[in-house]
Amino acid sequence: MAELITEIQNHPYDIRLAEDNPLFNFLTCAAAYAREFPEDLKSYIRNGDRQSLAEGIAKLVPRYEIDVRTTIAVTKIDGGIKVNALPQSVTAFINHRIRRGSTWSEVTRRTEELASKVAQKHGLELMAYPDNGTYPRSLITLELQDEKNPSAFTPIRTDISTPYRLIAGTTRAVFGDEFIVTSGLNMGNTDMKWYANVTDNIFRYAPMPAERASLHGLNECVDMKGHISMVEWFFTFLRNADETEFDL
Repeated sequence: MAELITEIQNHPYDIRLAEDNPLFNFLTCAAAYAREFPEDLKSYIRNGDRQSLAEGIAKLVPRYEIDVRTTIAVTKIDGGIKVNALPQSVTAFINHRIRRGSTWSEVTRRTEELASKVAQKHGLELMAYPDNGTYPRSLITLELQDEKNPSAFTPIRTDISTPYRLIAGTTRAVFGDEFIVTSGLNMGNTDMKWYANVTDNIFRYAPMPAERASLHGLNECVDMKGHISMVEWFFTFLRNADETEFDL
């Protein structure tokens, strides 16, 4: 199992910036309005060189690598019942967050190829994605759990009345016209999946200033100024929504 995990982690997925990846819109906006922006990235944007842009931003700001490359994270390993006995079976759970432009089929195909290599080396049988949960001994088995392709792309037009335009306008009304609003990409597996069958307009957005150090860490908190700003934003948003017409 350790060898299989190492094999999978040693073969990362390719970096790609898909046509519908909102990260491109974000970087284009940043290149136009940010006080400082790398000249090489500006050149890639002007020339439409998405591949160089994706590789450049992933190297410059590692946080953006998850937006342009399918992730691999071994999150759980189970095996054995006592310290002085070898486990009869071992199970590893690997979490993937799929980049835009890719699908689960790429992940399953790549994983099966790598598992097959390890199985052949050790004379084991490989069972890839079976329909039942009964497996013989001397076997590597691949299973899928909670597989989902990247979510649909939320429309971000501003030349007509859209929910995105409403959000952008409300943000500038509350925080000031000097704020530039653009789309981005959030790779978190949030509750948005429960709304996918209700509307095409799904946004992950917290309209308030926030310190990253206070998010999802020890003593997670929001300062009072940020909280009040968010209350003001939603108050304004609801009033604006009452006066706006668009299709959800």
